[in-house]
Amino acid sequence: INITLYEYTKITVDNSHSVTKNTITKGYENYAKEAIDHMTDVSQYKSYTCEYPQIVEMVLDGLPIAMILAGPAGTGKSTEFKIACAQNEIPCYVTQFSANSQEDDFISSYIPNTTGEGGQFLLKRRDFTYAFEHGGIVILDEINFASPNVLSIFNSAIDDSACIFLDDGSIIHRHKDFRCIATLNPNYNGTNKLNPAFVDRFDFFYYPEIGKNSFISRLQTETGFKNKKALGVIYEQFDKL
Repeated sequence: INITLYEYTKITVDNSHSVTKNTITKGYENYAKEAIDHMTDVSQYKSYTCEYPQIVEMVLDGLPIAMILAGPAGTGKSTEFKIACAQNEIPCYVTQFSANSQEDDFISSYIPNTTGEGGQFLLKRRDFTYAFEHGGIVILDEINFASPNVLSIFNSAIDDSACIFLDDGSIIHRHKDFRCIATLNPNYNGTNKLNPAFVDRFDFFYYPEIGKNSFISRLQTETGFKNKKALGVIYEQFDKL
């Protein structure tokens, strides 16, 4: 897929890395308590409807295990998979990127030990690591706000190496139920071009602008307000902005 059109990097995406089909496990009872304890609460999305169910099903079936969703803000890129997690009881982890993001924010880092037992520091695992080890869907939100150097830590997790390295030297191998969804808004102020080595590990889907009917439907679901005429006026203002 040639994504030069979106101007955040000039490359051709190679999708040949997709793994053999492996349908993700559904039901929280099938996941480790450690994973459940650290997941993001997405229960409020249970009654929502996916805009692109075929994309969601493809990822849940393991083809691919990692996907980049690009498109304008407000189109429901991350919401799509929050819905899938809520409806299928799949652990969900949402990680937000910014210009201040550091490598230690995403895999592991040492923090001061305040328990009074053991050494002066403890190894803290991050949400990505819990999902990688125990299974679940990680949403890496607005990845192009992070520097390319930070994103490189995910390369071995997504490619055929299928492992990550913690700060204490231990190696975590990728769980069969792990999925990674990265989102970005192309060409927004403060964003960076993505490294081809990073993007090449993902498949790609571009979200178009959200339509009026979808906008109204989502507002009705989220707010409980059913007046379509009034919501239509809100959409017109949203569209102008």
